[in-house]
Amino acid sequence: MFCRYLWRDITDCLHSYVEKSKKMTTNSVIISLKELEEIHGDEVISPKKAFHEFVKFLSQKFNLSETEVTKIDPVAMGSFPQEWLAEKNVFWLLQNDDCSDVFYRHYHARYFHESYVYIIYCNSSDNFYSNCALLQLYLTIQRGIDLEDIAGKTPAYKDMINSIYLYHEDLSFMTTTDLSEE
Repeated sequence: MFCRYLWRDITDCLHSYVEKSKKMTTNSVIISLKELEEIHGDEVISPKKAFHEFVKFLSQKFNLSETEVTKIDPVAMGSFPQEWLAEKNVFWLLQNDDCSDVFYRHYHARYFHESYVYIIYCNSSDNFYSNCALLQLYLTIQRGIDLEDIAGKTPAYKDMINSIYLYHEDLSFMTTTDLSEE
């Protein structure tokens, strides 16, 4: 059932983006922070979710199974920095199902179809990462940032606004482009 909600979230997000992007100047090559704030400022999630809260959120959205670093496939293993693989980090395999289909399609359009999508929690940086760029953006957005970052327009805030923009761009591209095998 939560797959339906995730798809609705993605669909609503895409429709919202299409409407908001009409406000942008089509001749612009560079989009200013001010323009991004006008379009995506209301999508910034705050406060930042703590580790356990975010894991619970992800578990409600996706079918995740915690895995050991030794069980990560070689293609995916190559996408993570080697020091992360040596540290005491937490790894999850994102099951390929209706809930994660958009992320697997994005990942498989760029990499081998035999590889899997993973989420890693890096203890040293207190961040979640993925070997799928679209899922990485989703993780960044959904975890949120602190109010101090928003008020101070810190690099974390600018990264968040940019992540929201890129996430919408990637979703828009995926819905207008055939990603199937040739």
